[in-house]
Amino acid sequence: MNPKYKILFDKIKEYEAIVIAKHVNPDFDAIGSAYGLKILIDENFKNKKVYVVGSNIDDSKILNPDLTDEVFSKALLITCDTANLERVDFDNFDKVKEVFKIDHHVDGENFGNYKLVDVNAIACCQVIAHWAMTLNLKISKGAATHLYKGIVTDSNRFMYKNTSAQTFLVAAELMNCGIDLNEIYDSLYIRKLKIQKWINNCFQKAVFDSEIAHIKIYEKDYQNLNLTLDEIKSPLGSICGIEEIKVSILATEIDGVVKVSLRSKKIPINEIAKNHGGGGHHLAAACKLSNWKEFETLLLEVKELIARTNL
Repeated sequence: MNPKYKILFDKIKEYEAIVIAKHVNPDFDAIGSAYGLKILIDENFKNKKVYVVGSNIDDSKILNPDLTDEVFSKALLITCDTANLERVDFDNFDKVKEVFKIDHHVDGENFGNYKLVDVNAIACCQVIAHWAMTLNLKISKGAATHLYKGIVTDSNRFMYKNTSAQTFLVAAELMNCGIDLNEIYDSLYIRKLKIQKWINNCFQKAVFDSEIAHIKIYEKDYQNLNLTLDEIKSPLGSICGIEEIKVSILATEIDGVVKVSLRSKKIPINEIAKNHGGGGHHLAAACKLSNWKEFETLLLEVKELIARTNL
């Protein structure tokens, strides 16, 4: 057994108040690992007050009115699915007593008093689920549903390279916890007509050049459409599965900055994201840029990377 599994267990047991944070602009792995872990703690440890903080996947704020400075001063902070400190969706690091980092990203920043990082896991939800299974914790349908969602989305339905035998074993165990696969897949992949029209419209604006596909989305494009952040960024998938394209990029203007998502079939692109203050995995990364001029610089860097990489 990984010795860090027991350290995490003991730290949760030690603290009455536990705050769980994830990265800004959370995806289903961030949400799933945070809420999945909260349910695991609620159902396996007595007399705990567990708070998930930050934003939901629809960009709405998670409200915790009883989370005060006094609570922070006695709390353990657990960060989930967040490689770098600046991307943690939490502003009170200096107030908590200790920090425990749970993650699966490569090249992550070394922060926190304790760490459980498995770069071979396809998702942070896989790390948490395997921890719970190894320690024979009770995993309810609710916890299993959150954890399975994180695994299935971060693995792109078990198709990405880092999907391993352990990924399938963990997923199988979560299925044995009573999850409803039809309900999960409908919630993740069935979309409204207006979203499909939005995706189609953005695809028509896609630029295909030098084995790169990119879509630019300006604030004026969606400001009257009443879309969530996740829905605004949904067109990325429309350019990822094209045979001739090696790297796909979605650049979205939000609140005066340009948020960039990069996807690659084989060429590692996380270093480019890191050069612009972001990060992620070898084949899936993200960063935030100050303006569109900086995006053109990033685009040139991707072209140069493809030119010198024989993949």
